[in-house]
Amino acid sequence: VYVINLATDAKRWQYIQAQLEQLGLPAKRIEGVALQESKALMEAKQSGWIPDSFDMEQAEMHAQSSTLKKISGLRGSAGCASSHFKAQIQSYSDGFPITLVLEDDTLLQEDFVPRLWNMVKTELPCDWDVVSLNSKCPFGRCVSKHLARVQPDLNEREQDCHFGVNFGTHGLLYRTESLSY
Repeated sequence: VYVINLATDAKRWQYIQAQLEQLGLPAKRIEGVALQESKALMEAKQSGWIPDSFDMEQAEMHAQSSTLKKISGLRGSAGCASSHFKAQIQSYSDGFPITLVLEDDTLLQEDFVPRLWNMVKTELPCDWDVVSLNSKCPFGRCVSKHLARVQPDLNEREQDCHFGVNFGTHGLLYRTESLSY
């Protein structure tokens, strides 16, 4: 179990750590990536958390264009994505067969562990790579009682980047070997 947590959010770390301890789950803290400074963006590119070709200024201009929904907080979103890539790299390096990545503001229910384990044992298709444990707007086809294989919603405009089906990074379960770097 890996938990993404910004250095400035000590209370969030304590909150999720208490939940995990109560559930008997040890966790490794992954320091979140804050991209407000250009130095942090350079470090994220050098570390492989963001593609070297990514242009933050161009992305921000595009996000504010009239064709989009005036997306704000792009640096925060990119920082969140970078933090997830950082956690993936760490988990692949640690070599566990299954990786659970949580954000520090995730609320875990007391039956989280048995429900998750039951899903892993009885519902995951053989070819699974990643499972979002909190998809807000999944679109796709059912593969089991509780799981859908998410696919792009072709009813959305291409320039909106399938905005409605991308939410849900609070809890992600990975088949670690599929995270090859």
